[in-house]
Amino acid sequence: MLFGEDEKGSFIGLTGIYRYTVAFSYNYTATPVEKLYEGASIFSVSLSFHNLKESPMPFLVLEHINYRPVNDGQLVQSVICDPSNMRVRANIPAFMEVAPGYREFFQVLQHHPEKHLTFTPDLVYDPEMVLYFNYLSDDNGWARTMQIHPDGSADIVRHRPGQLNRAVRGIFRTVDKEALGIEPGTAEVEGFTSEKGKGNLQSLPGGSKFTVDLEIGVLSNELVQHEESLVEATIAAGK
Repeated sequence: MLFGEDEKGSFIGLTGIYRYTVAFSYNYTATPVEKLYEGASIFSVSLSFHNLKESPMPFLVLEHINYRPVNDGQLVQSVICDPSNMRVRANIPAFMEVAPGYREFFQVLQHHPEKHLTFTPDLVYDPEMVLYFNYLSDDNGWARTMQIHPDGSADIVRHRPGQLNRAVRGIFRTVDKEALGIEPGTAEVEGFTSEKGKGNLQSLPGGSKFTVDLEIGVLSNELVQHEESLVEATIAAGK
């Protein structure tokens, strides 16, 4: 448990350290720090990886934040809305069992990915639908993703594409379970060998650290409009 004060104000937080070692392979620590500032509804989150070896360490990172999708919720993000910047993950194997309408919805999203930006009850997400995104950042280096609820409040994730240059979204909805996974990372989700082949595998020099920063939480109605304007400005500057 952390209690303290910094340039942002007073906060309460959590931290810890995890060390992972495999003989002749990996030796690193992962240290998360989560802070909630007085009067705030958004957590400041950082995660640092420290390569304890003298030799370089290959790595992939995927930050996975789950919210619950809300009927008639609207997704707003600093991504240009077209098939080259919002892509549905690879084709569905013919043997896979899917809910009625899933394959048809998949085909629609390949050409019109914007169709997934409103959570109408008729959309089929069984099994999970996975999409990949090219995010734009503002002048301060932040990209944004919001789920705006019908009451005007919003869930939000901010990340830095300068640190996490890839992004994944997983949406899953059935009668008894559902999730909206917002997942900035350094790679997609096809596995180590495939991501290496795509050029997504990174290398951390011996003794070095790699840190990522996120801001995760909820926004009241009065703050959502301001956040939307920042998203619009980021997209306009990126076109």
